[in-house]
Formats: sequence, structure tokens, C-alpha cells
Amino acid sequence: MEKPISPNEVHLVIPDIVIRVLNNLINKCWDGNSSTIYCKEIINAIIKENEETCDYESLKPTDILDNHWFNFKYLYESVGWNILYKYDVYLGGYYIFTKRNDVNYEENK
Repeated sequence: MEKPISPNEVHLVIPDIVIRVLNNLINKCWDGNSSTIYCKEIINAIIKENEETCDYESLKPTDILDNHWFNFKYLYESVGWNILYKYDVYLGGYYIFTKRNDVNYEENK
């Protein structure tokens, strides 16, 4: 008889292509205190990277969102990042990465 899955048994897998793209964008956007990365920029970079590496046969923005590849926050927080998600009516959603030992980014605004 099949039993229900427990919360401890659920595992979300973030593909290597997403980690590779985020690492590159964090480095590219680093201003010495933080990296601000727009969701649209992440999606475009993943699609471009996939065109170069062919990790996936066909990849559309909806595939990235439907597969929850934007649920990377816990991975980066587990290695020392604070991540703040914000939304701007004109610019769309974006993430701000700061080092965990830094003063909260919001307090510096």
C-alpha cells in the first residue's frame, strides 16, 4: 500500500545550469556590497546558456518557472548569502544578494 510522502522526503532539485548562471550573474553584478539580479536577466541567461551547452533539448521561460528553478534561495542562504526578493512595477522582480555577515541591505537604503 502506498503511503503519503512526508515533508522530509520532498526534495527540490535545482539544475546545475541554474547554479552556473546564478554564480556568473552574482560575480558580474557584484558592486562590492551586493549583487542585484533581475528575474528576466536570470531567465534570459539560463536560456542562452542552454543554447550553448544543450543541457535541455528545448527550454522556454515557462519551463524554468513551472519547474520551480527560481527556488534557489535556500541553497545560496546555506552557503552564506542573504537574499532579498523585491518587485518594481516598472522593472519587474529582482533579487539582492548580500553577504550574510553584512548589515542588512534594507537598513542601508
